[in-house]
Amino acid sequence: MDKYAYKLLALILTSIFGIGLFNLLIDPLGIYQVLSVEGVNSNKTEKFSMLGIVKAAELETGNYDALLMGTSRVLFALNPNHPDLSEFNAYNMGLKGPHIVDLVLIASRAIKRKSIKIIILELGFRMFSSEAATADTADRAHIVTNLDLLDHIENTLDRRILRASIRTITASREQHSNKFYFNGLLEPPDHFTRAPIRDVFDRNLRIVMRQYVGFRKYDYDLTNTQLLADLLRQCRDRGIMVKLYFSPVHAMDLETVRITGQWDVYERWKRDVVNAVDREAGQNGRGTIQLWDFSGYNSMTTEPIPDDAESDRRMKWYLDSHHYTEDVGNMIITRMFSTTANHPKVPDDFGVLVKNNNIETHLKRIQTAREAFAKKHSYEIQKLEAIYERKLYVR
Repeated sequence: MDKYAYKLLALILTSIFGIGLFNLLIDPLGIYQVLSVEGVNSNKTEKFSMLGIVKAAELETGNYDALLMGTSRVLFALNPNHPDLSEFNAYNMGLKGPHIVDLVLIASRAIKRKSIKIIILELGFRMFSSEAATADTADRAHIVTNLDLLDHIENTLDRRILRASIRTITASREQHSNKFYFNGLLEPPDHFTRAPIRDVFDRNLRIVMRQYVGFRKYDYDLTNTQLLADLLRQCRDRGIMVKLYFSPVHAMDLETVRITGQWDVYERWKRDVVNAVDREAGQNGRGTIQLWDFSGYNSMTTEPIPDDAESDRRMKWYLDSHHYTEDVGNMIITRMFSTTANHPKVPDDFGVLVKNNNIETHLKRIQTAREAFAKKHSYEIQKLEAIYERKLYVR
């Protein structure tokens, strides 16, 4: 090898080392925390774009005994520092668009490697489709496998990390920020507030409708409910408490389920989950398994959407049609841990403990409440129906 080849090799190795060192020091995902300089790498805005890697590293290194799991609804709304969780060291494991398969894999790995005492698991209808996970799939390997030295070296040399480092410097200089408040809880991104809330709702309802009937048509798969049952069995055998809940999307979001012809499937999904939970909870395990339903047409989910004349007003309980605020998240936790049927901080109709012996009555009550909602909001529902009939959701 001549001297030019040696120089070229030295240049390549130096460049690789420099990129790795640069990414290590800027640390755009906040994993290594070697250096923190205001205006340089103080605002870790890129953590939201690669949550799989971030959450895997934090879960691996943290001494957590409670997991709050689910979609970005959990990520933005379930506070690990809630008073009812004070006896636990809780971590918010909310992810962007996970499939139930992802959550089962994460939870199964966590309960084998850590002394988990309780899991709070959000359940959403779209999480149980026959498709694979809709987001974070590129980082799934990081979530479900050990992060060893080679993984960390790969992360520091990843082109995505290099781009993230550059964007972190820019965001830090311009004081842009998405803040992780406490053990994985994330401040909602500013795209929720950049546009009038009515526009935000309309855009999201079209997206949801497209997920049900568009290119990625929704197809419920019972196998995924069976995977959930397998996880519950693991938790039961280890004496781990599990609190599951159907997520309280806004009533107009639920209307997309009905309009796209998925309502019967939606109810069947709920029955299947109730059956799975009752079956595992009834095996006299040492842990406690409960299923709560916060969805439907209740005093929270039917919050009026501001019209165009109130374009600057934000909603009290919702960020968009399916993301709710931290105040709602606090009420969800409070209800699930309350020892009485009524609680002064939670509306009486928000949160029902569901089992096989009351699910049919519960579903009928939702139907009755839906009829009352439809009469009061007929104009808005007709607009949504027109979007579906004219296939305007494809835009």
